[in-house]
Amino acid sequence: MSCRTHLIVGRVSNLPTVWSNMLCAWLLAGASSLSTLSILLLAGSALYTGGMYLNDYADVDFDRVHAPERPIPAGLVSRFEVLLGAVVLFAIGLAAAACVSLPSLGCALVLLMCILAYTYVHKRSNIGPLFMAACRALLYVWVAVGVANTIAVEIAMLAGVLYSYILGLSYLARALTLRRWLFYVAAAMIVIPVVGLSLSAANGSALVVCGGLALLLCWLGYSFSLLLQSPPKISLCIGALLSGIIVVDLLAVLMWAPLNLAVALVFIILFLMTRLTQKYIPAT
Repeated sequence: MSCRTHLIVGRVSNLPTVWSNMLCAWLLAGASSLSTLSILLLAGSALYTGGMYLNDYADVDFDRVHAPERPIPAGLVSRFEVLLGAVVLFAIGLAAAACVSLPSLGCALVLLMCILAYTYVHKRSNIGPLFMAACRALLYVWVAVGVANTIAVEIAMLAGVLYSYILGLSYLARALTLRRWLFYVAAAMIVIPVVGLSLSAANGSALVVCGGLALLLCWLGYSFSLLLQSPPKISLCIGALLSGIIVVDLLAVLMWAPLNLAVALVFIILFLMTRLTQKYIPAT
């Protein structure tokens, strides 16, 4: 299997959004240990990529009909190789989590259970997005527990906001094929919690927070506008909204962490990395 095939199966263009979630939680939890963050980033990357491998393994029959360009139906890699890759990546992720602490390993196991549940139900039921959103929200909880052994109110709020964001994103494409009002509900699940979060800012400069919120709303507006084209550019919209996760993290850091231009620059770089790699590695 070529390197590019690995990257496509793992959907690595979305990895910077995982790093952004974990970096954000680390900063809000006190940024106490860079080595702990590094290990958690390795663990989170392995579990995410393993989940993507497992997703391709489980969806092979669907992909043969609806996405024959995916690596397995295209004959670029065997189904066994993909399953083996998923198992190895899961083992690396759990081992790295165990190196941090037992509570960290517990969070990683819960995350893995959500990954397995999503893989099993997402093509069989409409509740799949509930597990996908849980996987994302758990990243914040996992890092907070690994770094501080506790979950701050701010991190719990942010986890709730991202849960709603991912849920809305997941149902958005489905809503386009159903009733129009469902599209507006899905969009509201993305926008309203983010606006509500910004109104709870206590530590950040009002001007800086408003600027961050304006930036995020502009990006969301651009993302939604892709659906108004004929035909709707659904994949591009989903990719753009996935990139927007990093802007949500940046907004949270501007609200609750000391203002640091170097830190803000890291989030900007992660955003640009996501947008650039999405041009070559499909986000979905």
